[in-house]
Amino acid sequence: MSPGQDQGPAKGPKDCRVCNRRRIKCDRGLPTCQKCNDRDLKCPGYSVPLKWIQGVASRGKAKGKGFPVPGAPQEITFVSGNVANSGDSSDSTPEDISDDVEEVIPRETSVQKSPAYDMDQIISLAPPQASEFLNQPLVRRLLHHFNHDVARRLAWVDSSDNPWRNIILPMALESPSLMFSVLALSAGDISFKAPSGTSLSSQSLSVSTQYRDKALELLALQLKSETQGSNNNSLQTVDQKPANKVLATTLMLFNLEILQPGSAHWRLHLWAARTMIRRWGNTIHLPAPIDTTSTFLLQEFFVPNVCAFITTFADTHDVARDTLIHDNDSVFVDFHRVLQEVTNLERRLAGQRGSAEDVMSFIQRLEEARERTLSLGQELKFWSPKTRSEFAHVVEMFYHMGLIYSRRAVLGGSAPNADTWASRDRIFELTRSLKETNAFIQDLVLPLFLAGTECRGCANEQLFVESKFLEIIRATGPLDRWQILSFLKAFWSLEGNFSLSWIDFARARAQQGNSFMIY
Repeated sequence: MSPGQDQGPAKGPKDCRVCNRRRIKCDRGLPTCQKCNDRDLKCPGYSVPLKWIQGVASRGKAKGKGFPVPGAPQEITFVSGNVANSGDSSDSTPEDISDDVEEVIPRETSVQKSPAYDMDQIISLAPPQASEFLNQPLVRRLLHHFNHDVARRLAWVDSSDNPWRNIILPMALESPSLMFSVLALSAGDISFKAPSGTSLSSQSLSVSTQYRDKALELLALQLKSETQGSNNNSLQTVDQKPANKVLATTLMLFNLEILQPGSAHWRLHLWAARTMIRRWGNTIHLPAPIDTTSTFLLQEFFVPNVCAFITTFADTHDVARDTLIHDNDSVFVDFHRVLQEVTNLERRLAGQRGSAEDVMSFIQRLEEARERTLSLGQELKFWSPKTRSEFAHVVEMFYHMGLIYSRRAVLGGSAPNADTWASRDRIFELTRSLKETNAFIQDLVLPLFLAGTECRGCANEQLFVESKFLEIIRATGPLDRWQILSFLKAFWSLEGNFSLSWIDFARARAQQGNSFMIY
């Protein structure tokens, strides 16, 4: 049957939205069009688009009628169109930068077709009332950028198991606050990767700010509702699904704020996440997770929290409390467990030297972490055999990073040391050996920093560390990396006084307001 022929009543009243978006003529077949079926696309049909505000349709036959939003609080829903009424004074709106965003975001058709990258398949999982919002061109672009680029950067190792795609994106389809935070992070990532001073950079930042403010507004409503709705703080009685969405939104906002060099707002989000977790668990410690999603989210709180404590020297009583009490770790989390123990001991030593026995205990724990991480890596579905083989190199880098930190934190000082220099040189050797650098570049910050602290008086090694940090900044964004480089250069420039460790130096600078986060 020709699409252009009128064969009776079995036709849709208008072209479907997918064909409109693809800019092709729709055959209007019922119940779905054949052109979508031929391309294995989910046809949305021919219903009248609805604009959803607080769960009420403002257009069409359903105008004024409320509909429940599955999996989302009743007062919080998706809104189509601009991010309006957000209080932002900028003249730019999301639609204004749609064309500019294309300069940075890869087109969907340029990405290998796979379930991990198929935006139509992802959006098809959303509640029907969210489809109009999610199919806006800019929203799709930002989701695509998150799916293709941001999720890869947030994961330790990008694979078909990436939880930022497999857990966060599906959850965001049911949670407007989480969706807005995802869009804010995606736009923020574009802004910080765009050339400084360009309209793309400034407009993307404006869009990111609008989405962030909307996420914060909805998050506040969720927290207020959750607080008023229950006086029982036991994790077993908490509805874990909405609790996970609230925690995920908070962690997404943390990842957004840490993008901005010198910003301290990320501390607020980590503090808020800690407060939520402890309240839901009715404990001063991190509770045991009860599902896969909460396991992932607790680990995503735990890792940056460990990194923050290494160099911020604040709230030292929380170092020991924020401990994971389960063993369902993802890759590299075991290493951070050891780092947390080292940091806790360093704070308790309060400037005194520890013992060689303490160091040997940490070395044993690091060896166990290495073996467990390699074992966990066998279960990952890497994109290529080369990436799988180089994963072991990154694991070895983390092992030597842990050796350097353990020895300096426990024994103090910064004088040349055969053991720490051997670990430094091994980290540099492994870094140079990586051919699939982009697959792991987000993981190199902590190993390169700790190796960099062993470069006083070593000009060539200093240049290598600086070049690698510049490479990381170009690939993944600035975060606190400029502050890290500034700290290393200041530490390298110290003359004499090898009794002063880099930790002592960082503590003194933090007291003057010059703190940073190795992340």
